[in-house]
Amino acid sequence: KLCVILHGNGGHKNYCYHRALSNSLSNEGFWSVRFDFRGCGESTTNTQSRTIAQDVEDLTIVVDYFTKGTDFKSELLSSNFDIGDVRLCLDVIVSHSRGSLAMFNYCLREQKENALELRLVNCAGRFDGAYLEKRITRLHPDWIEEGGYSLDVGQGKSVWITSNEVNSLIEQHMGKLDELQRDIPVLSIYGSEDSIIPNQDKYEFDEVLGGKPRHELEIIKGADHNFHGVE
Repeated sequence: KLCVILHGNGGHKNYCYHRALSNSLSNEGFWSVRFDFRGCGESTTNTQSRTIAQDVEDLTIVVDYFTKGTDFKSELLSSNFDIGDVRLCLDVIVSHSRGSLAMFNYCLREQKENALELRLVNCAGRFDGAYLEKRITRLHPDWIEEGGYSLDVGQGKSVWITSNEVNSLIEQHMGKLDELQRDIPVLSIYGSEDSIIPNQDKYEFDEVLGGKPRHELEIIKGADHNFHGVE
C-alpha cells in the first residue's frame, strides 16, 4: 500500500508534519513517499512559473513510477531515484494546503480514464481561490505591477511567487468536486487557529462532498495552518 504526501506553497517534503507522518505510516505497514514539487526543496530549479497543472504532472509522475515499476520512465525523475522493480498500489494521498489542489485535480482527471480506489486526506486545503487573490492583494498590493511577490517561508528564507503562479492558484474553485467519484472517501483536517485559509472553506468542502459518511471533517483545536500549536 502506498501513501503519497504532498506539501503546500513554499514548502518542501520535510515541511511541518510530513516527516513524522511518514514515520508513523511506516509503522502501520504503509510505503510512504514525500517529494518536492519542481522548484521546491531539493528539486531542480523550475525555469517556468510553477502552476497547479505542473503540480498535477509531478504527482502523476511519482504515482506512475511507484505503481508501474521499471516500466515507467520520465526525464523529470532524478537519475539516482531508483527503488528497483517495485509495484505498489496507491491507497492514500495526504495533501497540505496547495497540495490539496494538486490532489483533487489529479483525481478528477484520472477518474475519466479509470475508476479510482483510494482515500484522500485534505489538510488545510483552500476551496475558493478568489479569497487568496484578496489576501495577496492586501499583503502585496503591487504584485501585479511587479510580476509577483516574495513569500516568507521561515528561517530567514523567502521564495518568489510569479504572477502566473498566482493566477494559476486564484482560478481554482473546488466546487467542481461535485464531480468527484462518489465512492472516494475524503477526510478534511483543519486547525481552529488557521489564519491562512478562510474559516468557511472547510464547511464548503463538507457541503460539496455531501458530508458524512463520505466526507469527514476534523478540526484540531489550537492548531494553526501548519498544525503547530498542539502536541
